[in-house]
Amino acid sequence: MGEDIVIATGVITGPEARGTVTIMRRREDGVTAYIADVWIAPGAPDVRIFLSTDPGGDVTGAAAVDLGKTTALSGDLEFVVPPRVDVAAMGSLVVHCKVYSVTFGVAPLEHRAA
Repeated sequence: MGEDIVIATGVITGPEARGTVTIMRRREDGVTAYIADVWIAPGAPDVRIFLSTDPGGDVTGAAAVDLGKTTALSGDLEFVVPPRVDVAAMGSLVVHCKVYSVTFGVAPLEHRAA
């Protein structure tokens, strides 16, 4: 059995979100995006996590993949990255309020050498 492999890392900064991102290829579970020690502004509605090809965090059109709605506004979060997503092409992880089209924070991704 192989080991978990870190694909990319980043730090979320922004006016309404903070946290540390690690994208990993798991032995049997595919690719997962972990956000450790996340803080998202209290009361934020419909907060979703995106992977974006844009390092600046653009989530419009085909530039981004919606990984899902957050289950909490603080603590640690985990999202499965769909197999169709080319993680190497992703430039950032984005914390975004879909209802109001507002980005709360962006983590530019630093990819690890394979």
